[in-house]
Amino acid sequence: MVGRRSHFEQVKSQDLAQFFRDANTFVASSHDAIARSAPHIYLSALPLAAKHSLVYRLFVKKLTGLVSVELGGVDHHGGHLVMNLAGHEGPVNSVSFSSNSLLLGSGSTDGSVRIWDMRTGEEKMAPLRSGDGSVLCCQFASNGTSLVSGTQSGVICVWSILGEHAIPLRLLGHTAAVLSIAWSHHAPVYASGSTDTTVRLWNTETNELCHALCGNHGAVNVVDFSPDGQILASGSEDGTICLWHSTMGELVRQIRDSSRSIATISFSPDGTIAADSHKHSILWDSKTGKLSGVTKTGSGEIKSLQFSPNGRFLVSAEGTHVRLTAMAHATSKEFSTPLIGHRATVRCTTFSPNGLYIASASDDCTIRIWNAEGEKSLVPPSIKHNYAVNSVAVPSDCTFIISASNDCSVSFWDLRTGEKRGSWLRKHNTAVVSVAISLDGQLAASTSVDGAIILWGLQAEMPFYKELLAHEVRVGGSGPLAFSPDSRWLALASKFTGVHIWNIEKFQGSYLHKLACKNHGGAVAVMFSSDSRHIAAGDNLGRIYVWHVETGTLTGEKSGTHLGSVSAVAFSPNTPHIVSCGPEHVARVWHAGSGLDVFHLSGHTDAVCSVAYSPDGGLIATGSKDHAVGLWDAATGVPVAMLRGHTDAVNLVTFTSDGQYVVSCSKDQTIRIFSIDTQAPHSLGSRGEHLAEQICYVDEDGWQMGPSGELLLWVPKAYRRYLKEPPCTLVIEAVHEGVVIGDSGWIHGDNWTSCWRGSTAAPVSHTM
Repeated sequence: MVGRRSHFEQVKSQDLAQFFRDANTFVASSHDAIARSAPHIYLSALPLAAKHSLVYRLFVKKLTGLVSVELGGVDHHGGHLVMNLAGHEGPVNSVSFSSNSLLLGSGSTDGSVRIWDMRTGEEKMAPLRSGDGSVLCCQFASNGTSLVSGTQSGVICVWSILGEHAIPLRLLGHTAAVLSIAWSHHAPVYASGSTDTTVRLWNTETNELCHALCGNHGAVNVVDFSPDGQILASGSEDGTICLWHSTMGELVRQIRDSSRSIATISFSPDGTIAADSHKHSILWDSKTGKLSGVTKTGSGEIKSLQFSPNGRFLVSAEGTHVRLTAMAHATSKEFSTPLIGHRATVRCTTFSPNGLYIASASDDCTIRIWNAEGEKSLVPPSIKHNYAVNSVAVPSDCTFIISASNDCSVSFWDLRTGEKRGSWLRKHNTAVVSVAISLDGQLAASTSVDGAIILWGLQAEMPFYKELLAHEVRVGGSGPLAFSPDSRWLALASKFTGVHIWNIEKFQGSYLHKLACKNHGGAVAVMFSSDSRHIAAGDNLGRIYVWHVETGTLTGEKSGTHLGSVSAVAFSPNTPHIVSCGPEHVARVWHAGSGLDVFHLSGHTDAVCSVAYSPDGGLIATGSKDHAVGLWDAATGVPVAMLRGHTDAVNLVTFTSDGQYVVSCSKDQTIRIFSIDTQAPHSLGSRGEHLAEQICYVDEDGWQMGPSGELLLWVPKAYRRYLKEPPCTLVIEAVHEGVVIGDSGWIHGDNWTSCWRGSTAAPVSHTM
């Protein structure tokens, strides 16, 4: 037909091509919201779109009253989820892009190979099944017309994807499972690695065996070709990387890392080899076999990694996360960001050849496609701990927070902005388990798992730090720290040797005495009373003790309080009550004198880890393994609110001294700050609405809902950890990420059509 263009014809205009890419990403990434509620094209999808995208720039100026996204927020997060591909009925083990990046192949434990259209997210053809068991690996051919897969039975299948119903060519030779396939882009060969300890080279034109390479002494987990196609690398269970001549099949060199199995290998464009080494990637010079560097990709064990086509980034699979790491040699500073969305272990990650996308395969039976375009999407983690945050403390002037982390650091953060204010000049050698600040703001203390206890002077005229010595602590290990409210004493709970107390007046740090629990046992929780005269501690058998501080006299003991180790204790500032928690889903409030239970705080769905009283004694805060922070009426035990936002266990909660905020820290590596109105302790903000009624919640599909279940906002999975639900005012994380809702002009509900500028349409009744 004259004048008709094929829809496969490349768009010549770069702007138009970019618009189509942005539109595809926009629709695919927000499909779940749009399919359920069309108004959320405007109310959710558009405000959460990348700010640099042409779709956002074109349409946002036509709308008003959208939910606001903080500057430096979601659009700067390096890894927008473009689409979620679901169809496999078992864990997905492998993914591979075609050379033109338009198709994606996937192999699964369900025994199928599937071909996906990257423009629509739909399957290109019926699932490919050979009947040879689980598909453990797959790889597109250079010409993009065929795909090779390796199976649990050891059979290699070559699939032509030109027809609708493909029948594989089955290649025999391996005697055990085929774990990896690699295709050379320069030589007419492809390679396979197997648990039979061999690597096999196959001719791409005849599919005949060229060479069987025997040099690894364990299962061959991974194979990969060098950029020029001359070298084939194989990594095995025995910790050996073998470099082979790709056409002759001769062993060129061996690189040994006997400390662990080699699970994954990738060549950079300049020929550097990256291989996994537990929680790091090791870089080797392929020409000399010498170690050239170590890249810290994240905190989890690496199962897959690959260089980007330009060599500036590494993408890796670590636990349930995908992680994108900028290489120091390419960006002047090494840093990384997690791409969060999978619900089970990620098995494979790969870049598209054009460098625009990342695909990840997971045990959750899904494939996720991430937008990797634009190096500006990665922001150096200037205000983030690299591991779980174990403890936080706030001085009486409420100007900053100090935090302790498994990354061995103690850090300062501005309470209002979340900006990092610096780190201690001297780091701990091991994970820091607890940090505390004296009420007068003069001193801070930190302790780590190796038993080191450091007393810090926070005033410029004072010595910077002093290490407190207690041999028994070093032997037994450190636990929580606590300053007495009068700033005279510092206490530490040691899980083997009891409670240790130091006199810290005038920064002297002299050892006072040790308070032993029953049977000379250790303590796992400790806290001073508000008058500084008494100290309470809990042991790992659920018993709680109360001593007179100066004399060391035991004044009270409560047995059977908890069914296991006591996680935390806290004194009420204005009643004779103590709140404590253990492995149960409840916290217990009891009378310090009689030991009788007053009431239980019930509402969490997992163990309570931390408890704290507000300064006026009106509220109790709890932090739980269920990821929530609970607020309770301290007089009645009635729940006030469940504050959500953390994505892992809440390790510690504390109130600021003015009672305006609850500060929490979590295993998810973040610190959250929740605002509480001091004029009406049970309300939020200036509107005076009851806190329990105003708190919105997010369901498992990402919908933030109002008290009647109305749909307020849909948040993509990758950004839910940054959602600041009221009354959370700040999330301290890698970057200032956050979705802020509730602006006075925010349009939602049945009058959603008024978001269109100049619209005269009458409000439309619509379930939201």
